[in-house]
Amino acid sequence: EIFDLFQIFFEDDEFSFGGQGDVYILWKEKKLIFKGREFSFEKKQELKQLLYRNLVEYTGEESPWGLLTGVRPVKLARILTEKHGKTKAEEILKEDYFLWDEKIESLFKIYELEESLIPQEKREGIHCYFHIPFCDTRCSYCSYPTMITGKNRKNLENYLIHLKTEIEDLAPYLPKEKLQSLYIGGGTPTALNAVELENLLAEIRRHFPQDVEFTVEAGREDSLDVQKLKILKDYGVTRICLNPQSFHEESLQAIGRPFDKDQFFRMYDKILELDFPIVNMDFILGLPKETRNTFEKTLRTLEEMDPENITFHTLSLKRGSLLYDQAKEFKEETAKLWEMVESFVKEKNYHPYYLYRQKRILGNFENTGYSKIGKECLYNMVMTDELSSIIAFGQGTNSKFIGRDFHQQVQSPKNIKDYILQDDYIEEKKEILRSFYG
Repeated sequence: EIFDLFQIFFEDDEFSFGGQGDVYILWKEKKLIFKGREFSFEKKQELKQLLYRNLVEYTGEESPWGLLTGVRPVKLARILTEKHGKTKAEEILKEDYFLWDEKIESLFKIYELEESLIPQEKREGIHCYFHIPFCDTRCSYCSYPTMITGKNRKNLENYLIHLKTEIEDLAPYLPKEKLQSLYIGGGTPTALNAVELENLLAEIRRHFPQDVEFTVEAGREDSLDVQKLKILKDYGVTRICLNPQSFHEESLQAIGRPFDKDQFFRMYDKILELDFPIVNMDFILGLPKETRNTFEKTLRTLEEMDPENITFHTLSLKRGSLLYDQAKEFKEETAKLWEMVESFVKEKNYHPYYLYRQKRILGNFENTGYSKIGKECLYNMVMTDELSSIIAFGQGTNSKFIGRDFHQQVQSPKNIKDYILQDDYIEEKKEILRSFYG
């Protein structure tokens, strides 16, 4: 957490731990020495407060999220509210965590929406996630362990066989009456060919035929065609994600993301023609070559398309992404772009419905999902703030079993070979399902 605090203010190559330096933390003596000045603390939270104040004074910069570095700020607001009440929770976030007023307001808007849409009894439901870690190409900002379809056809075929086995093994242990949503993510699930996609959907629907929210991440327009869209519709998909990330083609070229504008709009028109209930689009703030002028054009295009859901992400500079070493220059515009987003969503009557943060995120900002009223994605809400159990299928997934007094996780192997050859994680999930749901 101390390392994360420094990352709010400095790039990795601008500070280091160990050896001689300007900042010392003497844990046994409970002292902080910052540029020759000495401060005492009793608890770690006090240390973080001291460090944050000194870093603000030293750099002349503040973070809208204060010293908060956690992924789930809405969950923190919930915990504080349940313990102290809303007024005191707001005071703690402002005085102890140094959050700006507008961030506190956003947290409580989402918290109150969660309370209205997902009351306690609904949180006892379950949600199923299916992972497809394959893409046709790799974008330079991506650090996820995805595989390229063309180079990994045999791996893809074996993966789908084992994913089917995992579904068959676990599905009998799930209380189907508690199912509330299905979600296929990746990677790019629609990088599967039409036969593979239909076989996967058929297997899922064989075990989970319920009429529930069903999302598929279509992602890139070059992975779609009319046949695939019809397959998605036939198998009851209710929410489709078509994620351009930007409509500025130079930015997309700079991150190695092919973009066929004509194909994109053809696929969007077909999605509307097939009457999918909800369309989501993802955009990334902070991409190279993206300026206020180009982003304004993206927003105007988005205004014409008028999707039910929009998610705005801030570029997260993770080690392992090809963009990591090039991205310092993108930070300055990000704050202005977020101001443009906030004006746009208010003008077009979108409201925030889920929010999460990441380490190494530009400007210490956030990722926020916006929705038209009544079109919120239930899965995103419960997943982000850990409100209900998520049973996850596939390589590298993390199943979370959540109850009033129970929270347990099972991680599937991150390596495809281990995922296919091992089965202890499946047995562990079975055991928890047996004990948790009887």
